[in-house]
Amino acid sequence: MFMGVHLDTGHLFFTVDFWKSSPPQLYNFLFIPQAWSLGLELTYYVVAPFIVRRSTKSVVLIILLSLGLRLFIYDYLKLHNDPWTYRFFPTELLFFLLGYLSYKIYVKIKSMHFSISSFLFFYFSLITLIFIFYILPSGEIPNSPFTIKEILYFVFFTISIPFLFKFLKGSKLDSQIGELSYPMYISHLLVSLIYTKFTNHSMWMVTVLTILLSLLLNRFIAVPTEKYRQARIKK
Repeated sequence: MFMGVHLDTGHLFFTVDFWKSSPPQLYNFLFIPQAWSLGLELTYYVVAPFIVRRSTKSVVLIILLSLGLRLFIYDYLKLHNDPWTYRFFPTELLFFLLGYLSYKIYVKIKSMHFSISSFLFFYFSLITLIFIFYILPSGEIPNSPFTIKEILYFVFFTISIPFLFKFLKGSKLDSQIGELSYPMYISHLLVSLIYTKFTNHSMWMVTVLTILLSLLLNRFIAVPTEKYRQARIKK
C-alpha cells in the first residue's frame, strides 16, 4: 500500500498515493486483501513487550507522540489519503495502546462491585452509538484527521470495554460470538465475491453465509488446531 511498480523494469518504488501509481496497483496482488492489517498487528506484538512494561504515563506519552505524528502527516504534509489515514503503523500505534489503557482500567475495577444497571448502561449505550454513528453530525475540527464524533467514539469505547468485559467474561455465549470475529473478518470478502458472481448482491445473505462459513472454520480448523497446540504445550 506504500509502493508502486515500474512496468518497464518491474522495480518497486515508494509512493505517497498508491491509487495514483500506474496500473496494476500492487494491492491487486494481495491474496487476502483485508489481511494487510496483519502486518500492523504483528508489528505491535513485536514492540509491545518494550512498551507495556513501562509506566502508564510513559504509555500515554507514546500515544500523544503517535497522535502528534498523525497530525503532522495530515496537517503539515497534507497527506489526507489512504494509506496514511489508517495503515501507517507509527500513527496507528495509538489505537493499540488505547487497548492497553482499557486493560489498566479493568485492573482498577475488577475487584469493585457494580450494579447490573451500570453494565446495561455501557452495553446499550455502546450498541446505540455504533448504530447511529453514521447519522450523527461529524463536528469537523480544522486541520484535524479526526472529527469530534470520532474522538468521542474512541474515548467511550476505551472506557466501556473494561466494564463490558467484567460482566461478560464468564459468558460462554459471548465467548462463542467473539470467536466468530476473526473468521468473519478473514472470509467475508471471499463470500461476497463468490455470492455476487452467481446472484444479485445482498448484504444480508452475504452476512448470513459469512457467519455460517465462520462457524465451519471454527469447528473444523480453529478448534482442532488449538487442541493440537495446547496438547503440545502440555507435553
